[in-house]
Amino acid sequence: MWSHSSGSPWLAETDYVGRPKLRLFCLPYAGGGAAIYRGWSREFPSTIDVRAVRLPGREQRAAEPAWTNLEQVAAALARALLPLLDQPFAFFGHSMGGAIAYEVARVLARDHGRMASGFMASACRAPQLPSSRPWLHPLPDRKLLDELRRLGGTAPSVLDNAELMQLVLPTLRADLQLIETYVAARPSSLDCPIVAFSGLRDFEVGRDDIAAWRQVGNGDFRLHVVEGDHFFINSERERLISLAATEAERWIA
Repeated sequence: MWSHSSGSPWLAETDYVGRPKLRLFCLPYAGGGAAIYRGWSREFPSTIDVRAVRLPGREQRAAEPAWTNLEQVAAALARALLPLLDQPFAFFGHSMGGAIAYEVARVLARDHGRMASGFMASACRAPQLPSSRPWLHPLPDRKLLDELRRLGGTAPSVLDNAELMQLVLPTLRADLQLIETYVAARPSSLDCPIVAFSGLRDFEVGRDDIAAWRQVGNGDFRLHVVEGDHFFINSERERLISLAATEAERWIA
């Protein structure tokens, strides 16, 4: 359904038509692609142009190596988004995507003088909080697959397909390295409202870790707790889209 070219390899094709009052850039979790957000644009008001970010190493960019440095990804993505910032803009990021979106928003504000109208972090620890969990990206393939089964974000049919996993694992491992080695050098505030989403049964990122996003914005903060585990973006898709659309509407002048 995404039939119109975005003009950039960083953004998926979109079927959006209209005159947006806000562009919402959506970033995926580790190992995920733009397809996570397929159909979101049809669930949002016509005044909001939902754009899914496609990172290197997946989908139409599968031939490119996935990047392992979050700051480098953020700088490159910020430059790629500049032509689309003729309208107010905001971000939504799930898990790893939230951390990348935060750095992109910081780069746009610091280096390009463009401040987001709003920011949504989903299942993502606030940047000022270090992670205490052991790193997964150095694990041997077998142990890494065991961890992926435990986390539950990858379909068993995919995990059981050895040939497919040979193709997927390098990108997933790179994504894990990107987020596990990321440290916000000097966490700074975003001068915009922040909305955070937490899964009721998310044992990977606790509610307090997500609620700490309150300290990063301009004081306008809202926290939503939804059913599901760390990957509630899939299991609670309709509920999450409804909440995100309602929040994004609040940022339209």
